[in-house]
Amino acid sequence: MEEIIFETEKEAIFMALEHTNNNKNQTAKLCY
Repeated sequence: MEEIIFETEKEAIFMALEHTNNNKNQTAKLCY
Protein backbone atom coordinates (compact mmCIF):
# COMPACT_ATOMS: atom_id res chain seq x y z
CA MET A 1 0.00 0.00 0.00
CA GLU A 2 2.73 2.47 0.95
CA GLU A 3 4.72 1.57 -2.14
CA ILE A 4 1.75 2.32 -4.40
CA ILE A 5 1.18 5.69 -2.74
CA PHE A 6 4.90 6.51 -3.02
CA GLU A 7 4.89 5.48 -6.69
CA THR A 8 1.92 7.68 -7.49
CA GLU A 9 3.49 10.61 -5.64
CA LYS A 10 6.68 10.15 -7.64
CA GLU A 11 4.65 10.06 -10.85
CA ALA A 12 2.72 13.18 -9.83
CA ILE A 13 5.95 15.03 -9.08
CA PHE A 14 7.42 13.90 -12.39
CA MET A 15 4.33 15.05 -14.27
CA ALA A 16 4.42 18.39 -12.45
CA LEU A 17 8.08 18.86 -13.41
CA GLU A 18 7.33 18.03 -17.04
CA HIS A 19 4.38 20.44 -16.98
CA THR A 20 6.62 23.20 -15.62
CA ASN A 21 9.23 22.52 -18.30
CA ASN A 22 6.54 22.70 -21.00
CA ASN A 23 5.30 26.02 -19.63
CA LYS A 24 8.87 27.39 -19.60
CA ASN A 25 9.36 26.31 -23.21
CA GLN A 26 6.09 27.95 -24.25
CA THR A 27 7.04 31.16 -22.43
CA ALA A 28 10.47 31.16 -24.10
CA LYS A 29 8.81 30.73 -27.49
CA LEU A 30 6.47 33.63 -26.76
CA CYS A 31 9.43 35.84 -25.82
CA TYR A 32 11.11 35.35 -29.20
